[in-house]
Amino acid sequence: IILILDLIFFRFLNIEAFYTDNGILPRTLAEKIGNSDGYTALTPISPLFISGSKQFVALFFILAGLSYTALLVGFKTRLASILSFFFLMSIQHRASIVVETDDRMLLCLVFWGIFLPLNHYFSVDNKQSDFQKLRISKMASFAFLMQISLIYFFNGFPKTGETWTTGIAMKYAMMEDLWINASTANWISQFDNLCYIITKITGPFEILLALLILTPMFWTKIRTVVVVSILLFHWGIAIFLSFGFLPLITTAWAIAMIPKGFWERYNWKPLPIQNSPHYPYNIIKSGLIGLLIFICSWQSATHTPWLFQLNSFLATNIANTALFDQGWLLYAPDANKEVGWIQVFGTKPDGSFVEIHSRKEWNIDGSLIPYYQQECWQNFVQYQMYYQPFYKEVSNSWLNWEVKKAKEDGIIITSGGIIHYIHTIQSDGSLTQVVNRPLYTQSYQ
Repeated sequence: IILILDLIFFRFLNIEAFYTDNGILPRTLAEKIGNSDGYTALTPISPLFISGSKQFVALFFILAGLSYTALLVGFKTRLASILSFFFLMSIQHRASIVVETDDRMLLCLVFWGIFLPLNHYFSVDNKQSDFQKLRISKMASFAFLMQISLIYFFNGFPKTGETWTTGIAMKYAMMEDLWINASTANWISQFDNLCYIITKITGPFEILLALLILTPMFWTKIRTVVVVSILLFHWGIAIFLSFGFLPLITTAWAIAMIPKGFWERYNWKPLPIQNSPHYPYNIIKSGLIGLLIFICSWQSATHTPWLFQLNSFLATNIANTALFDQGWLLYAPDANKEVGWIQVFGTKPDGSFVEIHSRKEWNIDGSLIPYYQQECWQNFVQYQMYYQPFYKEVSNSWLNWEVKKAKEDGIIITSGGIIHYIHTIQSDGSLTQVVNRPLYTQSYQ
């Protein structure tokens, strides 16, 4: 379901902007970014680099949707899992600057799902094959849990920056305009002591959660506590911060950890469990899974500030894939100290000003920010704001595209029509006055 929602609301709705040659990220620019080893730069290997036409990309998305649907209903589940991984990874690598942590989390779940018996329950395969025993791979189950544990550990462990040690990271996060749900974020920011407590317990809580996830499956009560904690933690965050489908993704892996007793209590056809036999094929598969989880663990450590430098041993093209780019530093080691957004205004034929992305009346009070609060655009604006590699080329390409779309509606944009708003957060959690930092643009007549 998450894959289908992601495809419809984040990919199809932005198909021209981020996935065609007529948009903001033509293939030449996307390849240049992907080969830069810079911020969010994933290796530019994807079938979507074959053609930049809207028709080709739309066909690719439709095939992806069919694969996701097959996975949803459990039809040829193993094949559907492999194809879903292929399509999702291809889409992410085509426009890597709009890919964020939650996107890579989703890809990792789909990948480890390939090795799990997802077809034994609630599936067309189950109806057709009438399974008598549930065969599981202990190594695949461990790898799935290990991946989730890595995400929590390597997000919690590096939270050692000044904003975390002084207890003010929560206040900083609640002022990051582009990502917050303004009404709830502004409300909780009033409570300094509560924000301080939440800041202090977040890192240790994530580390503890990572360790508890790896407890043996027969510790039913601990597993239940972990599941409830994950749900409360992420849906609690979702009240204040907008991170795309992150709450749904974490709910998916929480469901995967629900103890078997829950399912048996509701009589959902429990099958006797049989471990996969030690055939040569299964031994090779377990060895491969073990190697992959070791690589993922090592890659996670390469993004973490250790006492000594830990470097990746993978080739760059492999390390910079959505699967092996295992960097989980969300608000770590510090919360952002500069936040803001970008707006572009133009003049309508009647002489009034309009913000061309939202097509709403121009203003500078921040009320137009919600129109950038779709995850693809949040990630895109963040790339520009923090002056990442190729931000000049990306900004010019974006302005070219917005100008083209605006001209179709008779809107005129001048060279001064792009405004870059920056808030600098002070040590007491307050904001400085909004300032305009010049953004590299071309002049337009």
